[in-house]
Parts: sequence; C-alpha cells; structure tokens
Amino acid sequence: MQGSGYAGYLPLSVGIDTSEPDTFKSPGDADPYLFVYERPRPTANPTAVLVGGTWTETGAPSWYKIELMDDRGRYTPLYRNFNYRLNITDLSAPGFASAHKAFVGAAIGDVSSSLETTDLTEVSNDQSELKVSTIDWTDTQGGTVEVFFRFVPDVSDGTVDNSYVRISVQAVDGYEAAVTATEIVGLDGETYDGTSDWGKVVVTVSGEGSDVLRSIVRVEATLEEDGRPLYRDISFRMIPTPALGVDCTPLGTDAAGQEVTLTITLPTDLGRALFPLTLKIEAKNRSLSPLDGDMPVETGPSAFDDVTGNTFYFLKTITYADYYDAAAHTYTTSFQARFKTTKSSGNATTVKVSDKNGLFTAATTELQ
Repeated sequence: MQGSGYAGYLPLSVGIDTSEPDTFKSPGDADPYLFVYERPRPTANPTAVLVGGTWTETGAPSWYKIELMDDRGRYTPLYRNFNYRLNITDLSAPGFASAHKAFVGAAIGDVSSSLETTDLTEVSNDQSELKVSTIDWTDTQGGTVEVFFRFVPDVSDGTVDNSYVRISVQAVDGYEAAVTATEIVGLDGETYDGTSDWGKVVVTVSGEGSDVLRSIVRVEATLEEDGRPLYRDISFRMIPTPALGVDCTPLGTDAAGQEVTLTITLPTDLGRALFPLTLKIEAKNRSLSPLDGDMPVETGPSAFDDVTGNTFYFLKTITYADYYDAAAHTYTTSFQARFKTTKSSGNATTVKVSDKNGLFTAATTELQ
C-alpha cells in the first residue's frame, strides 16, 4: 500500500483506545472476523491481538498477547478494506492463565518487558543490545544520580552508537514523583555526541520526606523508526528511613538448649537496590546460638552503646526474591530466625537486630 502512494489515514483528533477488550471471536463462529479501524503507523501503544486456547499437556487455559510486526521487528500498519491473517506456527511454552493477565503482561517476543529480564541490566533482541549500569536506585536522601548506558545497534559488529538512546520519566500510580529532571551529558565534561563507549544521564531526585516517592526512568533505543524499542526501566525510590521490627518467643525454662524464635519484620515497598540485605543479630549477654544453618557468626564492635570491646553476632541474609514475588506482586515482610540458649541460667537478655549498612533504624526485643 505504501508503495502505491497511500500511507494510510488517522485523523489527528482520533485517540487510540487502550482499554481491555471484552469481545472475542473463535474460528468456528459464523462471523469469525474482528473489525478494527485503520492504523497506519502504530509506533506507540502498538496494535496487538489476544489469542487464547488450551495448553494440551496440562489442559489449562493459555493466553498470549501478539503484537502485529513484520520479520524485521517493525510494527505492521493496518489499512482499510484488507483482511489480515495471523498464523501461529509454534508455541514453546504456556502463556498467561487468562486474557486479562495476557493483556497487562508482556507481548510475545518483547524481551524488554518480559518478567524474566526485569532485573537484568542488559537486554538484547539478537539484533541490537542495550546496557545500563543499574535497574534500581533507592535511598533516603535526594540529589543527583549518574546512570550509564550503552547501545549496540548491530551485535554482529559490536559498534556502539548511543545517539539512538532516548530518556523519559514515567509516573508510578499511587506515588508522588521521585525524579524531577534528567539530562544526558558527556563523560568527563565532554560534549555529548553519542559516540562515547558509554553515555551518561544525570537524574535529579527529590529530597527526603515522610512519604515514599517513586518514578521510572526509561532508557530506550529504537533502531527502526517504526520498530519495537529495546528499553530498560530503572526504578527510583525515595523512602523515609526504614525501621526494622523484631519480636521473640518467651524463654520458658531458663536453661541451656531452650529454643527461641525471633520474628523480624521489614517495611513494604523497599527497592531492589537494598538487597541482598544482611542483618546483624546480637544477644547482649551472648546467650544464643543459631539453630538455622544459614546464619554465620562474625566478630566486631557491639551494637549496644554500653558494651565495650568486641563481641560476636549472627548474620541473616534476605534476598530480593525472598522479599518480593515479582509474578504475584506481593511482599513477604516477616522472617524467622531460630536459636537455642547456651547458658545453664541467666539467659534472659536484650536482642538487637540491625543492618550492616546502617540504613535502617535498629530494633530490640527482650528475651525473658
């Protein structure tokens, strides 16, 4: 069509409907066609088709979101009075469990928005490659943050061309913005021209406050003008100083070998950058020994102000995967640590939990 001189028509006053569809057709229907308006250049909010069926091996529903693209990764224009047929030749894995989950999830082949690549600083579609220096920034104080990026348009020759890169700031629903400005600058004071091996964007983050502030900074590069972009979304969080919580089971009998369980709590909405989180667990009178095998001992200054000299404490590490389930979008905020008493008497003590980096407000509990 474009070769014949017709480039399609989409009135400027027409908006793109991004609402979730509620009408579906099946091949066996008397009228199996889905009718759409003309869409000549879908470079943003690309046209996609939701396709559902049954995954044979499990008998479970399986839904996919398929963006209409050609074999070069460019979005396919839709012209009036044409029939478009989508042929699915192979599916290597089950899709989403429902049409809704497919609608809000990543499209087939979109490696940038895939759940599997969310925590990766590097993403590639086998043609081009985009790298960033971080995918999460979390702190209790604002200022300027430097983020570095690198784009290779053609991985077969490895030549860097950062001039394709664009930076945008996106809001996060339910939060005031953490990022107030971004600026692409040259390295070491040089003028930015896109030819450096790494590009740099300076992000300005709001100062400290009493509420969590969030923004997404998207680093994006598109090789084809009407093609699917590669991008990395970098999460920026400004948080009030977070506080740990701790509680313990009663001592029961004051004797050696009594089991004690500490329950440690974390706030929700902590950023990935704070993990892995290493906690220090110290019994003031040194009356505890761990029952769990994943708590090594370390010696050093006491966390208690009135204890002089070195002491020992135990380390418990919590990973981001322990804390946050990305698929379910849920937090696990309570973690347990099991100990046994070591003294024949006098085991009652104060237990303090702090983090090794000193970002959190420490918590104490009384073992009695």
